[in-house]
Amino acid sequence: MRLNVLGPPVVLDDEGHEVPVPRGKPGRLLVLLAVRRGQTASTDALMSALWGERPPRSASANLQSYISALRSMLDAATPSGGQRLRFDSGGYQLRLESEECDLFEFEQLLISGRRAARGGDHQRAATTLRRAVRLWQGNPFATSTSSGLAGPALVTGEAQVWDEVWLTAYEDCVEAELAVEPRTSLVPELRRMLVENPVRERLHLLLMEALWAIGDSAAALSTYADARATLVAELGIEPSTPLRDLHTRILRGETLDQVVPVAEPAAPASGVADPQVCRQLPRDIPDFTGRDAVVMSLCAQLTDTDSVSVAALTGPAGAGKTTLAVHIAHQVADRFPDGQLYVGLGGGGGPVREPDQVLAGLLGNLGLPSSAVPAGLEDRAALFRSTLAGRRVLVVLDDVVDAQQVLPLLPGTPGSTVLVTSRNRLVDLATSARVELGAFTSQEGRALLAAVIGADRVDAEPAVADELLALTEGLPLAVRAVSVRLATRPKWSLGSLLARLRQEARSADPGRLLDELAVGDLDVRTGFAMTYMALEEPRDKAAFRRFALAGVSDLPPWAMSALAGSSDFDRTLGRLLDCHLVEPFHAADERYRMHDLLRRYAATECAAVDGDPTADSQARAALRRLFDATRALVGVAYRALPTPADWLPPIGPEPSGPVPLERALVADDPMSWCANEIGLLVAVLTEAAAAGWRHEVLDTVERLGGFLAMRSRLDETERLYSELARFPEPDHLVTAHVQYGLAMAKMMEGRLAEAAVVFGGCAARFDQLGEPVGLAHSLTFLSFCRNYEGRTEDADRLARRAVAVSADIGDTRCRIRALRQLGAVSVTQGRAQDGVRLLEQALELSTGAGVPDVEAMVLSSLAKALAETRELARADEVCRRAADLLDHLAQPAARAYVRLIQGEIAELRGEHRSAIEAAETSLWAFRELGDRRGEASAGFRLAANELRLGFPVRAVPLLRSAVRIFDQLGLRALARQAEDALASATGALLAH
Repeated sequence: MRLNVLGPPVVLDDEGHEVPVPRGKPGRLLVLLAVRRGQTASTDALMSALWGERPPRSASANLQSYISALRSMLDAATPSGGQRLRFDSGGYQLRLESEECDLFEFEQLLISGRRAARGGDHQRAATTLRRAVRLWQGNPFATSTSSGLAGPALVTGEAQVWDEVWLTAYEDCVEAELAVEPRTSLVPELRRMLVENPVRERLHLLLMEALWAIGDSAAALSTYADARATLVAELGIEPSTPLRDLHTRILRGETLDQVVPVAEPAAPASGVADPQVCRQLPRDIPDFTGRDAVVMSLCAQLTDTDSVSVAALTGPAGAGKTTLAVHIAHQVADRFPDGQLYVGLGGGGGPVREPDQVLAGLLGNLGLPSSAVPAGLEDRAALFRSTLAGRRVLVVLDDVVDAQQVLPLLPGTPGSTVLVTSRNRLVDLATSARVELGAFTSQEGRALLAAVIGADRVDAEPAVADELLALTEGLPLAVRAVSVRLATRPKWSLGSLLARLRQEARSADPGRLLDELAVGDLDVRTGFAMTYMALEEPRDKAAFRRFALAGVSDLPPWAMSALAGSSDFDRTLGRLLDCHLVEPFHAADERYRMHDLLRRYAATECAAVDGDPTADSQARAALRRLFDATRALVGVAYRALPTPADWLPPIGPEPSGPVPLERALVADDPMSWCANEIGLLVAVLTEAAAAGWRHEVLDTVERLGGFLAMRSRLDETERLYSELARFPEPDHLVTAHVQYGLAMAKMMEGRLAEAAVVFGGCAARFDQLGEPVGLAHSLTFLSFCRNYEGRTEDADRLARRAVAVSADIGDTRCRIRALRQLGAVSVTQGRAQDGVRLLEQALELSTGAGVPDVEAMVLSSLAKALAETRELARADEVCRRAADLLDHLAQPAARAYVRLIQGEIAELRGEHRSAIEAAETSLWAFRELGDRRGEASAGFRLAANELRLGFPVRAVPLLRSAVRIFDQLGLRALARQAEDALASATGALLAH
């Protein structure tokens, strides 16, 4: 299989045949996932990229449909190709090998070609770089009218960077080819490139060299004249020194291969010493790996000497800024023949160096005696600029504190370049290139691990290596610390170190893992401590420490403000951002992330300074503020959401605290807010339960019930109710509510046999307590479970009692739900016409009652009943109505069940390919949602249609899976149906 994105997206199968790329947004999604290089893209990020800041309500369902289309395309390209596109940690990742994508191949060829050029192997460099250049098929990540794809806005920034990388690669290629053997064919090629890039000096230089090499000196001189005229007219600058020097050599009648004597330096200006050539760069790390795109991009940009180029590498402690800066500096050192200066400015810890002290040292390094160095900062800066004037010098300023420290150290004339590193963002420093370094990708982390300990050890335990890297969250310093520990213990397996780190990661002391990541000078904790201690304001330090109390890695501003207890939090947030203690987190709303290892350090400081949140302490007060803010906002969401049909009314009390400023945002789109914040909500409610505020936690969880059910948040539902069930509770009503929530969680996961046991207990409790609403709900869902277990007489009796109880109390919602269940049982018992009548009665009650989720459920059951009576046209129309409602409500699980019913209707018509498509879409959706009953049901229907088309080989594994899942869920009646189908499929397979 092959995916090409360096131009219009193209997919080739294993035989090299083109596979159609889905039109529209699915094609854009494919490109977006490919350029992530195997990293997970969150669903929120994908929806924002595809639809902008305010995705439509149907975005979640549409995204699943696009994913399904891409999986089908990948399956067509290679066996099990759809499994390359995985759902993981709330997002999607596309796994491709390096040879399966032209972007990855381009990167590797470029690295190899440049390495060959540096080693003097120009033939190999020319061949390799030409292969890289030819991979380009137009604009990177571009689209074409014929493909029907939308514009490349998703990856515009990355495309612009790769444009620059490709141009530099092309220039490197031509330079290598000229070194091997000048060719006449290069001349028209270079001229075409100059038409598109008229102010690119290196192209002018290469064209002059190409013309000169083939003996056309007149054309070379004419090219110089054109270049000068263009640069003066477009940029207002004269040609650079290399262009002028080449022009002079041609005028002198020299030949291309003639050795050029080193020119005597120009006479210094009055009062300026003749500078000596300094080579101050620290040693490059021999096993440097990763950051390929950044290296290529900055190497291309730093060598543009038409102006004073300033590039900034910023990022948190441990991101590898200094290592990367030194590596890049060595890569471009030959472009700066007049010297490379390096100075550490103390921003990473230790004494901060003042600019006047730094200038005195730099001027001394450049050959000036101390007596010639003036006293004042301005005079020293002026002398430094004069000394570098007209020269090509690279200046590396490492660990900068702020822009004011840098400004006096900048050259004043074109030719020299400055590369800056800092833990602060340096937002007020004007730069020509700026890169914020984050974590390594998984590929970069693995490459570093292999470079240090040997590829054989990594290849022997690949899954363990990935887990080790996951524990470091890709922080380069932590990855290197892990690598060094393994390198110094060659007898250790990767698994033994992983076991040790896992144990420390689970420790109650969050600092234990940091202790394990200290090896000699490689100390993650020390780097974090230096940044933390550099904060001057106590409230800034408190905000940093208390971030860890929330128990999640990313927080919105309202949560950070509540924890900090600060009335002027914006300034605090700005300072935390400036020094990379928190990072902007790409999501649908504003939020900020703290690296896991940094959060562990924050937790150790919080415990030491703020105390234990389960006791009377500043930490407990901070957690209470966060819990109150959470309750208030969940209350706003609850009032704005449709009242969930399946959940009990909240137990109370009503949230009464002050509501954060986000009230309007929550009220405007409560479902999206809950989806964005669910990780935080679960964490806060879990911590609050442990702190002893369990009655209020239960009320808050029940106010989340509508969201949890409509969005099928199975894991979160079970975790919240399981947490509440851990604690003894004297209030029997609270216990009944908690047990009902646990039963709902089990039912949502498809564990109906387990759910039935708990629902039975709930019905008894609610009956004893005189709570008819809880009783009606419990009876309805107990009937639902019994029906799927094949105990239809029990199911019928329970549903009829639920109808009677709900009628007695006059609760319309309960009655609709009970009637729907009674109708479904009638269909199962073979009384489809009775089922249709009951479901039509339920539909009449729900239509116009303002309960769209209930109406959609009734419609889906009615469609299934109509299919049983072979009223297929009407069943189709009812399905469409249900699907429209569920798309509007963004209920993916219910939507998948409706899609499955649509497939069953197609199957009854004999339209088996349409039925297969519907079943496949539902199957993927159920797998991602964790709905195992739905997964088994969809697999069963998919297998049935594959058998009808004569493909038992496809049906058998699906049926085996269905039997296993139904058995695990205790659904023996369904398991027996699947076993019978499996026996038929196996017989058909043997007959073939």
